[in-house]
Amino acid sequence: MTMCNSNIQINGETIFERSNLDSGFDTGNDADIDSETDIYQARTCKQILNPGADLVFSENISNNESELWTSKLKQQLSTLQTVFHLKPKGSECTETDDESITSALRSGPFYVLWITNGCTAYGVHILSMFYKSFGQTRINDDHFLAAIGTLDSALVFVTRLLCGLLADKMGVKSSLIILCGAQSLAFACWYLTASAGRWPYLVCTSVLAVAGHGIFTVTPVAVLKHFGSVRLTTLMSLTFTSTVVAGVLVSAARELLLANSGWLVFLTSDALLMLLPLLLVACYLP
Repeated sequence: MTMCNSNIQINGETIFERSNLDSGFDTGNDADIDSETDIYQARTCKQILNPGADLVFSENISNNESELWTSKLKQQLSTLQTVFHLKPKGSECTETDDESITSALRSGPFYVLWITNGCTAYGVHILSMFYKSFGQTRINDDHFLAAIGTLDSALVFVTRLLCGLLADKMGVKSSLIILCGAQSLAFACWYLTASAGRWPYLVCTSVLAVAGHGIFTVTPVAVLKHFGSVRLTTLMSLTFTSTVVAGVLVSAARELLLANSGWLVFLTSDALLMLLPLLLVACYLP
């Protein structure tokens, strides 16, 4: 009866297993091992460094013997993986894919990010839809107002780079607090800057564009930080579903507030709404 001593290394610890070539079971009797068998073991057995690693055998072993050794040792590796709760390579996420979505939907940070994206989208819609029509009530220069839109588009491109650097340096939460605060403050001053002149209006409008798109740049990083890479695309898509709700609210606010109360009430309500993500991020986002 032929025996083999194989060293299996798991998490830095070496476990010694004695495998029976014929039956696959330990005999527990050292007397069964003769000198010829020991020589055969020394020539043919290799140390298995990691569970699941390829098995390397001596050149003197026949193909049938190699296949038999491989089968027996793989059975033992499977048993050890079960005992020590090890996972084969490439299967780390299979057990938690569905659980990650469920746990995210039950967590507070998910809804903080969901509301933050929704309120930010609301502000971006207001800016893109009304910056020119509101500006025309105070500034009699269509070319200047059109130039504001062109400048804001260029600023958005640069903003995404700068906000990424900001998140790397200061962290996700601090970056969101700064951007949400800037957006809320700019909305509060937007009505006044239009009355102050074209240049203050240009600066305030640019701040709104930069802050809004900066938040959209940082929130995906926040999703990755709080929920990990498992189902990342799905979770990011779920947090951005609030932008659809924001589009509906903009249409309703235009009919209810702007048509009946004027620009002051309309823009003041926008500024108050922008305070909501600032407070949520500051108080409830880890």
